[in-house]
Amino acid sequence: MKGIFRLRSGNGTFWPRDQFGVELPDPIRAGETIECEEWQLGGHLHRFELVESISTPPLPPANVGLRAVHRGGGRYDVVNETTGKPINSATLSKAEAFEMVQDAPRPEMDQDDGEVEPNPAVS
Repeated sequence: MKGIFRLRSGNGTFWPRDQFGVELPDPIRAGETIECEEWQLGGHLHRFELVESISTPPLPPANVGLRAVHRGGGRYDVVNETTGKPINSATLSKAEAFEMVQDAPRPEMDQDDGEVEPNPAVS
């Protein structure tokens, strides 16, 4: 979880290291804050208190509207769930079908209101 963390009093100083992806030129002293993910504090998380949680909008799921359907004999089709029709011209191997589903573009997210708009390339 991303947030703003304050070093509790009586815990000395904390030197953020590059290994955690949060390198600062000066140490964090008691009462000072740092904005980072929980995991970036490593084993020092117990020395900090969460001041403010920063929520990030969830990513829309990949492959919206596409799924791989087994057709028998180790062959698959990638089907548009809205129409029920395959989008590939010939049957695919399992690896090819799942790669096609994974590589499908995500729907675009409007940054203003957080609503998901479908990507016209997928429909």
